[in-house]
Amino acid sequence: GGADRFLDFIERELKPLIAGLAPLDPARQALFGHSYGGLCTLHALFTRPGMFQTYLAASPSIWYGERVVLSELAGLAKRTAALPGKPALMLSAGELEQFRTRGPAPQGHEAVAAERRMVGE
Repeated sequence: GGADRFLDFIERELKPLIAGLAPLDPARQALFGHSYGGLCTLHALFTRPGMFQTYLAASPSIWYGERVVLSELAGLAKRTAALPGKPALMLSAGELEQFRTRGPAPQGHEAVAAERRMVGE
């Protein structure tokens, strides 16, 4: 929760603050996030694709909130249609990460560890 408030802060306060301290190219800006930050990065791309030109999501916690971020992907083409350029996405995951399973978590240490896996085969 709170991703939209954080993105509002970046757009309305942080970007202007940094622009006042150093020269910025508004046509070459990127957002990077890892884990929950990666989830926020995907949310930003799917809902505000013109906010940055490049989005880098490392091991995003896509499983969060029953994978609600994936439902935001549906309108991306419509939201990018009027943009001068299409945003770029780099998505990465660690070699040993696993997919998180759906449904109630099985009992026991090994079962809980298996439930917490995020990406993999």
